[in-house]
Amino acid sequence: MPSKKVPNGVITTRTFRQIVSSIREIGLIEPLSVIKPAENATSFLLLDGNLRVLALKELGLRRPV
Repeated sequence: MPSKKVPNGVITTRTFRQIVSSIREIGLIEPLSVIKPAENATSFLLLDGNLRVLALKELGLRRPV
């Protein structure tokens, strides 16, 4: 679950395109930063890496089930 909303139009920025290109060519280098909001929670809260998550989704990569 994202901790903040990504601004509209961010996927058209140069920075985002560079992130997508880097992940496509090299892979995900910097891991996402997440926490479990409660001990019994079934999902995690994304603290850092919102653009990386969007880039992974754009590349068609989804979390394993």
